[in-house]
Amino acid sequence: MGEDPARLRVSCRDCSFEQVVDACGDTKPADVLVEHGQQTGHTLSVSKVGE
Repeated sequence: MGEDPARLRVSCRDCSFEQVVDACGDTKPADVLVEHGQQTGHTLSVSKVGE
């Protein structure tokens, strides 16, 4: 309940960066991981929205 399996939250473990991504949209979670990780060197995690 309250969980949408098509929406994923990408969160940075090293700063306050967080982005919710529609898994079927133009921007994929992996794109967000790679872009933020390359720009900052930070570690990110992906979880389902609602967890």
